[in-house]
Amino acid sequence: MIMKKSVFTISVVFGFACMLIIPAEVSAQFKLTVVEKMVQNAHPVPNISHDRLKQILASKDSNQVVIFDVREPEEYKMSHVRKAVNISSEISESDFARLYGTAIKGKLVVFYCSVGYRSSICLERLKNVFKQYNAVQIANLLGGIFRWYNEGNLVVNAKGQTNDMHPYNQHWGKLVQKRD
Repeated sequence: MIMKKSVFTISVVFGFACMLIIPAEVSAQFKLTVVEKMVQNAHPVPNISHDRLKQILASKDSNQVVIFDVREPEEYKMSHVRKAVNISSEISESDFARLYGTAIKGKLVVFYCSVGYRSSICLERLKNVFKQYNAVQIANLLGGIFRWYNEGNLVVNAKGQTNDMHPYNQHWGKLVQKRD
C-alpha cells in the first residue's frame, strides 16, 4: 500500500507539473488524457468509456446499470450524471453492502469522480462486496465526470440539465472545458 501511495504521489506531482508546463492553449482533453493514464497506472481497475456508458444509458438495458458518484456532496449538487447516486468515497464495505447490495445484484456497477482517482480507489476497496452481491461487472468511468462533460454528455442537477461543472479545485478545474 505504501508503494502504491508513493507511486501515485509521484504521478500527481508529475501531473501538476505537466499542467503547469504544458502551454495553456493545449487542450484540457490532452491534459485529462495524461491524468487518465496516471490513474490507470496507479489503480488498474476495469474502466468504461464515456461512449460506452452513454450507449448503455440510451439503450433498453439502461436499467441494468447502477451509477455511483463518489465526489463530495457540493460537487454532486452542482452537476452529476443522470441516475447517479452520491456516496462517500470512504463508505465502508458493510455500509455499502447494507445500503446498495440488493441494488447492484446482477447489474453493471459504474463509479466515477472528477477524473477517476477517488472512484478507482473506492472500486478497489469494495471489490468483495461486488462479488458477494453478484454484480455482473464493475467499472470506473474513464476520465471521470470531467471526460464525460468535456465530450458533451448531459449533466444534471436538482433543476434539470445544466452546463455547470464543479472544478474540484483551481488546478484540476483546468481539465474542464467551459460550456456556453
